[in-house]
Amino acid sequence: MFGCRSASSTATDNAGSVVPSLNSTADWAYGGVNAATPDTSRDRRSRRSPSRNTVVSNTYPPSRGTRSVPFTGRLRSPVSSPRSTVCSSTSSPESAPYARNRTVTFGVGSRLWSIRVSNWRSAVPPRTSPGATVISSTVTGPGRVTRSGSAITPGTTHATTPVRRRRATAAATNSRSVCTAGDSPESMICFVWRPSRATASPDEHNPLVGATRGSRVSGRQLLEATETDYDFDPAAVTLTDESVLDRLAPAVREWWVDEFGEYVPENGGFFTPPQREAIPLIDEGTNTLVCSPTGSGKTLASFCSVIDELYRRDRDDPDGLDNSVYCLYVSPLKSLANDIHRNLAVPLSGIRERAAERGHETELRHAIRHGDTSDSDRQAMLETTPHVLNTTPETLAILLNSPKFKEKLRTVEYVVVDEIHSLAENKRGTHLSVSLERLENMTDGSPTRIGCSATVEPLPTVAKFLVGRESGSHPVSAGGASETNTDETSATDGDDSSTDESTGDDTDTDDFRDYEIVDTRFVREFDLQLECPTDDLIDTPRDVVNDRFYDRLHDLVGSHDNTLVFTNTRSGAERVLETLRGRFDAYDETNSGCHHGSMSKDQREAVEEDLKAGDVDVVTSSTSLELGIDMPHLDLVVQVGSPKSVASLLQRVGRAGHQLGETVEGRVIALDRDELVECSVMLHRATEGFVDRVFIPAEPQDVAAQQVYGMAINQIRPETDVLETLRRAYPYRDYTDADWEQLCRYLTADYDGLEEKNVYAKIWRDTNDPPDGEHHYEEYDVGRPLIGKRGRMARVIYMTNIGTIPDSFTCDVYTRSGDEWLGQLDEEYLDTLEKGDVFVLGGGNYEFRYRRGSKVYVDPTSSRATVPSWFSERLPLSYDLGREILSVQGEIASRLREGGRTAVRSWLRGFPIDENSVRSLARMFDQQRR
Repeated sequence: MFGCRSASSTATDNAGSVVPSLNSTADWAYGGVNAATPDTSRDRRSRRSPSRNTVVSNTYPPSRGTRSVPFTGRLRSPVSSPRSTVCSSTSSPESAPYARNRTVTFGVGSRLWSIRVSNWRSAVPPRTSPGATVISSTVTGPGRVTRSGSAITPGTTHATTPVRRRRATAAATNSRSVCTAGDSPESMICFVWRPSRATASPDEHNPLVGATRGSRVSGRQLLEATETDYDFDPAAVTLTDESVLDRLAPAVREWWVDEFGEYVPENGGFFTPPQREAIPLIDEGTNTLVCSPTGSGKTLASFCSVIDELYRRDRDDPDGLDNSVYCLYVSPLKSLANDIHRNLAVPLSGIRERAAERGHETELRHAIRHGDTSDSDRQAMLETTPHVLNTTPETLAILLNSPKFKEKLRTVEYVVVDEIHSLAENKRGTHLSVSLERLENMTDGSPTRIGCSATVEPLPTVAKFLVGRESGSHPVSAGGASETNTDETSATDGDDSSTDESTGDDTDTDDFRDYEIVDTRFVREFDLQLECPTDDLIDTPRDVVNDRFYDRLHDLVGSHDNTLVFTNTRSGAERVLETLRGRFDAYDETNSGCHHGSMSKDQREAVEEDLKAGDVDVVTSSTSLELGIDMPHLDLVVQVGSPKSVASLLQRVGRAGHQLGETVEGRVIALDRDELVECSVMLHRATEGFVDRVFIPAEPQDVAAQQVYGMAINQIRPETDVLETLRRAYPYRDYTDADWEQLCRYLTADYDGLEEKNVYAKIWRDTNDPPDGEHHYEEYDVGRPLIGKRGRMARVIYMTNIGTIPDSFTCDVYTRSGDEWLGQLDEEYLDTLEKGDVFVLGGGNYEFRYRRGSKVYVDPTSSRATVPSWFSERLPLSYDLGREILSVQGEIASRLREGGRTAVRSWLRGFPIDENSVRSLARMFDQQRR
């Protein structure tokens, strides 16, 4: 769930404290959670950091400006802490990663110390055998109290009493800890480990008492700490799991420990890197952009502090939470919103159970609302409003103009935008950015904004897109911040310093809201390869290429448990599945499926459930499963053709190996020459860590027209307020007065000939009359320019035309027998059908019978079917990838001139492509040269 491996493990110390089991090579020990400690609600808004925008950088290799030492975990910089600690661990190469000897490097004060532990871990992974495992290590200052209550004196060795660990599904074991001091009063090292077999009782004498540095105790040797020569930056610290857990309410904390309370090597403790960094920031009410790989738990990190805060309020207020929305989750896809809605049920129910054990009855409601939500469910939300609402950008814009439901949004305090990269680069994201500013106008305070993405560049630009500006009284270019209007100048070379990405000016000169970036991108292990059905895509007949393609696809599916095939289009998804079923007996309705946006809600959700459960061998998809949805059993992704950008490729292939630490296996199959060139360059650059930059649309007037119309519908308001709302959104940061006048002339139909084209005025503009005038509004000054809606059907026009997704007239398809909704077909395709024609939809074959208005009635059949066509935009080739392709083409041409095909083939074999691709590329460019 949320990309994290579930486990259940807790412990109690002699005082009754809940003690998680933690094994971390990059973080210090968790000293215990006192369940009886009084817990008070905290005002996160009052703790919002007033400091400048910062980047919490955990990239590997470290970005410029980030100080680090080699280690298996990640660094966080900068952060304030009373004690600066950074950890490094290295193991003997012959036994990595499960080393018997491990050197831990830590920092105290301004110095680094290292300690070498013999037999650090058994040679087998902890997941398969508990072994004799060092659970954790910690650094404490002189006189600091240990978990058992004893004081540690510098220069001595101390051991605590055994600690009983309780686990619901396993016999109790004993955790023991030993602390030793370095040569300096500043240093203190504590180790906690778990024996292979728990034979001692909690009251038994601890055999570690009296152990000294350099002595061997229970087969484990603690060596004296020695000062290291690493360049240590005291400002760079590793945030401990203890400090994260201490932020959570007891019931939330206990649920987390029960769910994730066992050491996961890839995580380095209870929390994955993005969780460890993001939870404290969100807890403090800081606008945060979280960038980390698929399966790293960033979505749960986004929700953890939100759930914790709502739980506290519901527990402490006798009346509970208001009947309104506190958190909005915005997803670019319905499937992702559905998946997160299902996943949220797990922590909410678990926390509710633990709260009940403590005598607290809590109710944190969550629901989903988008185009598939029924009218009855929408009406029910007015009566019983969810505290957490999952939605899409278009539905949010509708809710902002809903006469009743918009009142439920005034209490929103958190907004989570998932897969933000897929929104920022198009007008859907522009629309959302203005909606967030409209929401800001409605709410009592400024909601905390949280963005999530696995693949996005440049991070500062996307962070500003997320948070917007504090004020929109003037364009950025007119307010002293020289940020240009062209995002083409916003390229960065991995620079995470807090400078403006467009001009190099310090970001303190602009007025964007404060934010922090949690950059925990790290290298995942990829098994990527481009395959080509032939070594000659020029002369090989098309039917031969297709035959070889389907034979290879069948082999790939047969050698894996669960395979997801991306085809870029809905027609392609239907065609590939139909052909597989027709050519091979191994595929039928029970073990194969199709998923795209023109299928019915029930059919899509059924396929999603099968994928999540691992109950299907292969699913074909357009782009509808590209983002976010958790498919833990998926072990192979096949991309047919070019996804047109490295970011899309990584997103799609990232569906496989969804759990952190698993190898991501993907195959890309090119079926024509253009795809072969694009995909070869794409895979080559992807394996080097390249990601396409996001280019955010600048001041699109069509989106501005929709949003201004929506604001005018809600209420009569001053023009300056509307213009300021627009300018606060990042895409309109340079929106000029001339742009505004042009927009208002269109919306007021102040152009000759517009009415002849059936374009009528949508708003009126006027100044506020004196009190005795015909149009006077007491809340505004006399003479102030105002705008308002025109026409009684204004709200209907707005609601039915909202959004920027290309639209075409579609008809709903129903079965004649059970009146079951199957999906949608474009009218243009329906015009080609006659009674008795058979087509495929959602992997099923149906015979067309008749049409009544916008409804089409069909009968299921087993006859041979044709594949429908749907209207959609073609995927554009990313700008950065296009430049990379030109560069590679130039290199190939140069090598052809110097060494011919042999030289080209030799060079291309360094790419992650098969031999057919190598030979086909060399032949193709050689023939073009001739």
